[in-house]
Amino acid sequence: MRSLLATALLTLAIVGCGGEEEETTTPAPSGGDPLVTYSRSGGFAPIYEGLVIEADGDATVTTGGFRPQDQEVRELTLDEAELAALEQAVADADLAGFEPGTGVCADCYGYEIEAGGATIEFSSVDLDDEFGGVIPESVVDLIGDLNEIVRANAPRQPGVGIGG
Repeated sequence: MRSLLATALLTLAIVGCGGEEEETTTPAPSGGDPLVTYSRSGGFAPIYEGLVIEADGDATVTTGGFRPQDQEVRELTLDEAELAALEQAVADADLAGFEPGTGVCADCYGYEIEAGGATIEFSSVDLDDEFGGVIPESVVDLIGDLNEIVRANAPRQPGVGIGG
């Protein structure tokens, strides 16, 4: 009998907690999709590097470990010349036509680039000519440009990778 009464009280308590939902407001996006979103993670001593560049040149660099408490964030704004050069590099990279390789290894870096409605993912093995080098030169150039922005603005020194 006690278990029946406990079950009934528990059911009433759960049903009674439903109540009316509070209305929440989600802020509208501030100008659409970013120009480019980039991340590089992994390696022998695992790191995370992230970069989001908005169409107006505002950017956020995130570096550090995988846990949020181990990450540091820095905000910056690209000047007009930097932004124009990056826009051209993104257009030249033709991410929509990209076909990733199949390279995988335990200590590789994993890359992700999102721009112009396309998202590509690949590993550092795909960049190495010795293992197939399937990444087009235009994408390698874009990675170099993005890594340069991360390194120049990283709150702490990131790991070594493409271009450096």
